[in-house]
Amino acid sequence: SGEFFRSHPDIARQRGFHTLKEIKIPPRSVELAKFIGIMLGDGSIRSKYQLTVSFNYKTDREFSEHVARLVRHLFSVEHIIVKRKGSLGADIVVSSARVVDFLLKQGIKAGNKVENQVDIPAWIKRDMEFQKACLRGLVDTDGSLYCHKYKVNNKWYEYLKLDFTSCSKPLLRSAYAIFSKLGIKTSLRGVHITVSAKAHVNRYLAIVGSSNMKFVERWKRF
Repeated sequence: SGEFFRSHPDIARQRGFHTLKEIKIPPRSVELAKFIGIMLGDGSIRSKYQLTVSFNYKTDREFSEHVARLVRHLFSVEHIIVKRKGSLGADIVVSSARVVDFLLKQGIKAGNKVENQVDIPAWIKRDMEFQKACLRGLVDTDGSLYCHKYKVNNKWYEYLKLDFTSCSKPLLRSAYAIFSKLGIKTSLRGVHITVSAKAHVNRYLAIVGSSNMKFVERWKRF
């Protein structure tokens, strides 16, 4: 029976059966909304049984560990890390048809995000805490916190700017709407949402926060 083969995966493999791994089905939550944001940013559903989250092995290693913990917490599944040859790129790879199926049902689309013009799922848009968590996931993956320098009367000034980039127009509009609801002043130009005022960058990091230590350390330095 299927139950016997699930209990004895080695025998199942010998007989040529592929069993579906048991996973935890998480409730809709702040953690799931954040993971959806991460998937909309640097995630990809490669096939009906595999998903990946890309990261920079040099600069984002700590954040990748956070993502891996989130996957374990949400779904009780393991992952592998696959480094790409000749670059600093790497992928967290989760092989589970059940996790992929679950994410598709939550509104994540398979394939190219730009071609599909992806958007934040409707269930997240109905809850402010979910929206904040999803925005956090998006900015932690497809955002940047950088130093802007300018000169006035031979004196240099510098301050932090926050930028979020997406080539999906619906996703960009939805992210812009969340920033607005949170009272964070932004500008939307082309594929960029920029938070320029120091007070509003501080407001974003105080209200939404970040799980990406690269951002947090940069913020602390300023």
